[in-house]
Amino acid sequence: MKREDWRERLHDYLQEWDEKEFSWNTHSCLHFATGAVTVMTGMDYWWIEREKLKHMKNRGQVLRYMTEFGGDLVGATRKVLSRARFQPRHIPGEGDVVIAVVDGVQCVGICLGRLTAFISKQGVVYIDPKEIVAAWKVD
Repeated sequence: MKREDWRERLHDYLQEWDEKEFSWNTHSCLHFATGAVTVMTGMDYWWIEREKLKHMKNRGQVLRYMTEFGGDLVGATRKVLSRARFQPRHIPGEGDVVIAVVDGVQCVGICLGRLTAFISKQGVVYIDPKEIVAAWKVD
């Protein structure tokens, strides 16, 4: 369940991430989205996966892990979010987890309403929700 002040927490979190440099093992889209869910809910649903990602140095290693874990990024995300009982959505709402193609690669991010936020090598980027390929409701 989202905290009462989840919007303020998410806003502060996005500002923090705008200063971070992209890294596959510590500051990837997975870290970005999972951290956002944690600040909104107070629960860390991805800690096991994040621990495994610490040892991965490049995109190839991360993609191999995602393939083994869930088939692809959508499948892996679905698997983790089902543990938290987050339900898939056709139309994402504010604070929901989303997947979209950013810079030619599928990324996990957060819906902010009229925009969605993702981490890229340029920092936090905001894109139109029409680009979303999957979404899950964060309660």
